[in-house]
Amino acid sequence: MSLDKGFKIFLGILAILIPTMLLMKKAFSSSGASKSHRILGNFFIGETIKIIFSIILLTILFLLCYNDANFILTGFLLGVLIISVSPLLVKIKKR
Repeated sequence: MSLDKGFKIFLGILAILIPTMLLMKKAFSSSGASKSHRILGNFFIGETIKIIFSIILLTILFLLCYNDANFILTGFLLGVLIISVSPLLVKIKKR
């Protein structure tokens, strides 16, 4: 695999990682037990922003790198897998 294709996989990972970090910033901007309603509302707003931003980033990447779209999609799916599995790994290490 060439460096160019590896970079496109990395861009695919960033297309999910950046929106997820924005979601976490938005969802947990309020803290405290008395603000649980606000946290839940921020989470839903953040998730909506995450999905829309991910779609926009993927669309831009697909338009710019049409010939290597499969590498971008592979990176995106790898990023989703990493984000999904990482809480399990953190929980296992804390025990």
